[in-house]
Amino acid sequence: MKKAVSLHLLPTPKTPWEEISIDVIGPLPKSEDKDAILVVVDQFSKMIRLMATTTSIFSNEVARIYWDNIWKIHSILSRTEYRGTEVKDNRENLHSVPE
Repeated sequence: MKKAVSLHLLPTPKTPWEEISIDVIGPLPKSEDKDAILVVVDQFSKMIRLMATTTSIFSNEVARIYWDNIWKIHSILSRTEYRGTEVKDNRENLHSVPE
């Protein structure tokens, strides 16, 4: 049996929408050609945003949904976690999200 190790808590963000997590829930029964839900959670306030999508979504489509539904409202963040993988801040190279 493995010995338990102490947990290391993530630092708490200082402002809303500074750090988010993104995941996809699906497949679900189809509705208007959508069979999944893209879930975006603000790590500070625990506010969630849900957007209908498909299970075959690509990263550029996730970026477009983020750009249209999150960034335009809440601006840029400092850290994102997508399916357990951290995505680093890249503000100096961010001009627009490609189609």
